[in-house]
Amino acid sequence: MYNYREVMTEISLDEFTAQGEAFLDANASRKVVEEKFVWGNGSDVVGMFEEKDRNDELEDLKRACEWRAKKFDAGFGWISGPKAFGGRELPHAYQRSFDSLEGRFQVPKPELLHDRARHGGADDRCACESSREGEVRRADVPRRHRRMPVVQ
Repeated sequence: MYNYREVMTEISLDEFTAQGEAFLDANASRKVVEEKFVWGNGSDVVGMFEEKDRNDELEDLKRACEWRAKKFDAGFGWISGPKAFGGRELPHAYQRSFDSLEGRFQVPKPELLHDRARHGGADDRCACESSREGEVRRADVPRRHRRMPVVQ
């Protein structure tokens, strides 16, 4: 079958996955494997929504910002994005591989950043101290809210 766009990569998927796992091992802890469900065993607590006070929520947002910045600085922030904008220009399979790996680790939830940006907050971007002072890094702003520069 003819592939209209042949993607050349500088790194194999296995090497990339090994790099991603090394990064995650160094910067996050693995999730505990859940026990298999057995009817009648375990807690009867059924919580639909987690109630947090504002300070705890801001602390979670700060951790999420820091995690996103750390991921971006290590080259895992925008894996399939263009190099001109901080990406690595790797195929989407590499992004899926990293996302799968990241799901096995305890990391801040990325949707915290999106919700904060959509619904407003201290600066409508993130609760990071740097963004409050006007020093917003590209990694602090959720990708879907970034404005791409106009190429002329």
